[in-house]
Amino acid sequence: MGKKVIDKDSSLTKPVRDLDILLDTWEYHKDTKIRRGLRSLLLNLHGALFSWSQDLASAWCSLGLSDLISYGAVRKKYREAILVVHPDRSLHRGDSQQQQLVCKRMFAALNAAWKVFNETEKSAN
Repeated sequence: MGKKVIDKDSSLTKPVRDLDILLDTWEYHKDTKIRRGLRSLLLNLHGALFSWSQDLASAWCSLGLSDLISYGAVRKKYREAILVVHPDRSLHRGDSQQQQLVCKRMFAALNAAWKVFNETEKSAN
């Protein structure tokens, strides 16, 4: 029996590529590949969730800029978002493997953006 080789252009890898493209678009600026700020990630979270999983999107309502003006409001929405995309919750909800990957990557991106946001806000005050 020969080894089974998976072609990079195979339909098996297409969902993974689509997932990477979706998450890169959500997480990074298109031209510079610099990570978006926390407010931007939170504002675009619903669209990113909806384009991948309507079940996940139903757990998060879309936001407007007026929802993210103060530090306290951003912190509250960040915590709510973390609850939606937390990898452990994803596992216990019975999400598919791809939904779990989405949650894991979004969780990491939100945490990294929170660290930058929190440090910036603390140094400004």
